[in-house]
Amino acid sequence: MHVTKDYRTYGIYFVFLLVGFLIGLGISYQKKIPTINLSETRLKGRAFTSPLLECEPENASSLLSVLSVKNNVQKVIDKQIKTSGVIRVGVYFRDMNNGPWFGINKDVDFAPASMLKVPILMYYLKKAETNPSILNTVYAVKVADEGVSPNFKPTFAVKNNEVLTVKQLLDYMILYSDNNAKNTLLEHLDDVKYTNMLKEIGVEIASNPDGTNFMTVQEYASFFRVLYNASYIDKDSSEKALTLLSKTDFKSGLVAGIPKSVPIAHKFGERRYTDMYGNVVTQLHDCGIVYYPNKPYLICIMTQGSDFPSLKKTIQEVSTAVYKSIKEF
Repeated sequence: MHVTKDYRTYGIYFVFLLVGFLIGLGISYQKKIPTINLSETRLKGRAFTSPLLECEPENASSLLSVLSVKNNVQKVIDKQIKTSGVIRVGVYFRDMNNGPWFGINKDVDFAPASMLKVPILMYYLKKAETNPSILNTVYAVKVADEGVSPNFKPTFAVKNNEVLTVKQLLDYMILYSDNNAKNTLLEHLDDVKYTNMLKEIGVEIASNPDGTNFMTVQEYASFFRVLYNASYIDKDSSEKALTLLSKTDFKSGLVAGIPKSVPIAHKFGERRYTDMYGNVVTQLHDCGIVYYPNKPYLICIMTQGSDFPSLKKTIQEVSTAVYKSIKEF
């Protein structure tokens, strides 16, 4: 009887030890599960509401299922830096089906240049939501010599003293990236309201003393994300904006890296300037949404180097690498 009782006692002890071990294992396992912190950007300036503009996991790159895309893109960048006049490249990619994203040099500043025509477009479309007649308002164009001739010249450009509607000026500005159309629209833009728009979207455009603007590739991508989600201007206005951006005639960047049958709403920018050290800086960028069937994705590429041809080739090859990788998903 004494032996049987000891075995039962040991058995009870064993059960308790086993349960305790399993509980401890569970707690330990839970501690190893990564916590996903969300970074939110909300519409500001409202008394009772705070609509969500963006919400994404912090450190999301470590959770991606698209590491192969990033690796393929990095290989292209490394090759171009090694073999051509490319100095640095920034890339932001996002699966638009609420999917993963990654960034390469996503915190490095570039001069967005003509890419800032997109928020000007958004400003006027937002204004038209409450005042549709603004699109039919006419302004006289004053052609100004900016002292710098663009490398990629507009196919069609506005003429000095030509009287055009806001809608026509927006078309010239986006379809052909015409700077004089942009300058005319800027002249009649409310600076305070424009600045407030950028703040509400959550985008900050920095500038240096000579007036050169700077943004990171991830910051700029916010404009296309907001348009795609129709989270600042309404659905109809966002549709108009992206439709117009899908018709831009710049074919030397992202477009050249994908099949012609695939729609893409995008905007390019180019800038050549002399920095504070007397160095000539050449930059070329292209950013947009590629409407791959059932797999739309956002791809923004900003480049800097010694010449436009090498930068153009880099954008094309990165675009191709991303598109081919998406086909393997």
